[in-house]
Amino acid sequence: MNPSSSPVVGKTLLLAFAVILMASGRTFAQPALQLPQQTYPSQTYYQALEVYRTGELSLAIKAFEDALSRCRRNSQGRWIDAIPVHAMLAECHYEAGNLRLAHQHLDQALQIASRFPNWIMSLQWPSVQNPNVSQAVNRAPWWTGTPIRVAYVPKKIPLNMTSTNIGTGPDGQLGASTVTTAQAIDAIEILRGMGIVYYRRQVILGPLAVSEPLLERSIKSLGNAPGNAGPLGAATISSIHTLAGLANGGGPRRASSGSANSTISGNYVHPLTPVLLCGAARVLAGSDKPEAAYPLALQAAAAASMLEQPEWASEAFEIAVGVKPDRAAGEVYQASASAMQVFARDSRLATARLGIVAAEAAMDAGRPGEAEQAFQAAGGLLDRRDVELPRRLAYFQYINARRNAARGDLTASDLAIKQLVGFTARRAGLESTPRLYQLRLIESASRASKLGGKTSEALLEEYLRAPRRVIWMNDPVDALGFIASDHSATMAGWIRAAASRNAGEDVLVRGDIQAVRNFTAQLPLAGRVLQARWLATAPDAALGPDAIAFRKKPPAALARLRQLTQQPVPDDPAAARVQADAAESAAYTVALQRADLPVAFPRPLTAKSDFERLADNEAVLAFVPAGNNLLGVLATNKKTTVWPVNGYRTLPAQIGRLMQEIGVARKRGSAAQLPADDSAWRSAATQIRDRVIPKLDAFKDIQRLAIVPTAGLWYLPFEILPVGDADSPLLGDRTQILYAPTPGLAVYSTPTSDRPVDVGILTQLFFAPRDGERNEELSEAIRGTIDNPVALPGAGAVPGRWLGAQCRHIVVAAAVTPSPTTKPFAWSPLGYDAGMPGGLLDDWMRLPMAPPQSVALPGLRTGASQASSNNGDEVFYAAMSMHAAGVSQLILARWPVGGESTAGLLKEYVQELPFSGVEDSWRRALAVLRETELDPEAEPLLSDEDAKRQSLTGNPPLFWSGYMLFDGLSKTPK
Repeated sequence: MNPSSSPVVGKTLLLAFAVILMASGRTFAQPALQLPQQTYPSQTYYQALEVYRTGELSLAIKAFEDALSRCRRNSQGRWIDAIPVHAMLAECHYEAGNLRLAHQHLDQALQIASRFPNWIMSLQWPSVQNPNVSQAVNRAPWWTGTPIRVAYVPKKIPLNMTSTNIGTGPDGQLGASTVTTAQAIDAIEILRGMGIVYYRRQVILGPLAVSEPLLERSIKSLGNAPGNAGPLGAATISSIHTLAGLANGGGPRRASSGSANSTISGNYVHPLTPVLLCGAARVLAGSDKPEAAYPLALQAAAAASMLEQPEWASEAFEIAVGVKPDRAAGEVYQASASAMQVFARDSRLATARLGIVAAEAAMDAGRPGEAEQAFQAAGGLLDRRDVELPRRLAYFQYINARRNAARGDLTASDLAIKQLVGFTARRAGLESTPRLYQLRLIESASRASKLGGKTSEALLEEYLRAPRRVIWMNDPVDALGFIASDHSATMAGWIRAAASRNAGEDVLVRGDIQAVRNFTAQLPLAGRVLQARWLATAPDAALGPDAIAFRKKPPAALARLRQLTQQPVPDDPAAARVQADAAESAAYTVALQRADLPVAFPRPLTAKSDFERLADNEAVLAFVPAGNNLLGVLATNKKTTVWPVNGYRTLPAQIGRLMQEIGVARKRGSAAQLPADDSAWRSAATQIRDRVIPKLDAFKDIQRLAIVPTAGLWYLPFEILPVGDADSPLLGDRTQILYAPTPGLAVYSTPTSDRPVDVGILTQLFFAPRDGERNEELSEAIRGTIDNPVALPGAGAVPGRWLGAQCRHIVVAAAVTPSPTTKPFAWSPLGYDAGMPGGLLDDWMRLPMAPPQSVALPGLRTGASQASSNNGDEVFYAAMSMHAAGVSQLILARWPVGGESTAGLLKEYVQELPFSGVEDSWRRALAVLRETELDPEAEPLLSDEDAKRQSLTGNPPLFWSGYMLFDGLSKTPK
């Protein structure tokens, strides 16, 4: 079919949507359900099928349950006429989003098939099978391939049934005799039900169905087509075997070869043709050549239309729109819109589903007008009280999100995704999407048991990573629901499994995934918008191999986004905002594509080779939570060591005590904040070190250490942990310490800037809170150490999001309080721009991303002063969000010190910054501070009792150990 359409065709389809909207108001006649049993399956089953096609799921479920009650029984239970009833009950519950009940009905159908083995061999197929059936109406007018003919299908086929009679014979003796009778049944419909069971099992269980005992028993019970089956019998029975094989893990080769059974010689289709082609197309979608699924899906749609199976026509079109080549979007739109007209009066269920497909295809074809018409037509049906299609409504919201993103209404797009997640985010046991349901089955299995031929740990390796491309192609609702759900409990088990094998590298890799998920869970589309931004703007040196490969062959939406981000930012603020909004709209559009976006930020850890890049004297020390457990991991370029941190739950109290001993926690009255000597805090620090780092020998040759804390450990100054007994040297004196929020960022730094070395300085009443004049003197002394400092906020008061164009480094000498972790990015690192567009951290992560290279926040207020009751998340989110915005190096305070000690520290830091860089300048400034004589009365953290000290330097941990320098061990150029 030609993807392009003439204006006449376009107008015709637009007019048709109006007709469909009017038809949606028509009342569908509900057939009476109380008829006597005459057929197998019963007439009630066929009537329920018609109710199902109206989209009234609750009524359909009741009708099929009524049909189930009328099914034949014998001593073994329900008979084979119950198979299609169970199949359709599974379809109803699948549409309603109850996969547990759908799974149960699929199991019951297979159990029945297993109880009656080889019943197919007992069918008395007609001796003469004339496939030709006149088709008065072409129900697939869009189909331009080989003409499709409908094969003759007998409504009833005799089934030989043998029964044993026990009684008195002619001779008066008790005996047994066998009697063979023929019972006419709708064998083709029963076989079609079996096909639906295998197909839907393939969808719901995916790889977990492979080698499943019940599935394999049912396959063995099928038997082969008898010699008298003829072309129809041979094709339908072969179709069943193919569908069963696909459910049991049959790959692309089985799908390609098995699809040959979809037609009888002469291109005659039979009732299993649509189901078989849909099953084969789904498998091919996951192959190296997913485009091979497209023609099968279109053929399935045409066959279903000719066979008057509207639900399978819509199923096929839903597959087609996901696997289509880009050039075929217009073709899918025209075909699905045409199919809407065909089924407008027959099936609300199919018409609504086809409308959503038509809207998506039109959007992909760049035809917004037609997309809107189809969207409104589908919405009109889904809004009806007598249409209950929760699964399709979720798909509708996915299209709604795309539609609003393209319009630039990102708030409405987020709301649509929230409504979609309302369908997918059901409590455990009521999962509505296949991947989440499969994950719950894995969770419930023991570690040693196998599902789909694999152990639970091996399956978690697949399931706890981002959904693969085939998931997005087959069902974006499934993929979006999965990434939006909470996997923390399962993740903890996955990490513990690696630790039980003493596999430190696996613990780090999995801990890296966990930390990144904790961050991206707070972002739009679970971080996919952020990944789109980085894929569009990051240099190759900052990306992993998967991201680089993806960007070399980008989808059209990403190519467009890259073009937008490469445009120069206008000088006019209003024009710059318009350009930025367009880029953000394009980033959302990329994030909503049916594509497996690789993780671009932060560059993920994948294997041992990530650590081999470390120098011989470098190491990563990471603390990885695993539920109620905490694991410590030390990784060098040669070895990885993992250990449990005992008594993890009591650590916050110990850290809180250490905060009291060094003077962070405010003491009552006029008591001195500083300890009289070092013994108490050194003792407390040694006790903590014994728990978190029990294997000190592994650190003896390490000179540079990147630490990845978690939870309350963010408040722990690792620099002051003694390396031996309480009086031994401190870890920070022997080793250069860096911090990172994830193991990946500990290895791979965020790209540095190549802009001119300008330093922006923001000062408030931070150095002398009660003396504004003295505070300004200290501030001016800092600014005076460098040439051309950028005084912030300045006359223009530029929001922080745009400051990177003016400043390579930013120093904020002010108290800054993060927002609550329920809204972790709703605060400004600068303060003055909190109410301005572009001032919040959330804005910093938006396009265009032109951040400073470094940001220093010596006045950051965290929960360290009450470490026993806080969890450190505010530090984690602050570091992650600024790195995600492109800030390479950070200096964050666990607690603000202020006073003249901080003024001296920042003066030393700033004066060296243009020449020595962030790390060397900061380490030198700290060293100078620790040797500087201080005036106790000029330090706001100290009390009147502290002022009585005879001498004071900056060496007590209160003044210097609260600062954290964030950077990676491996430098990444811009």
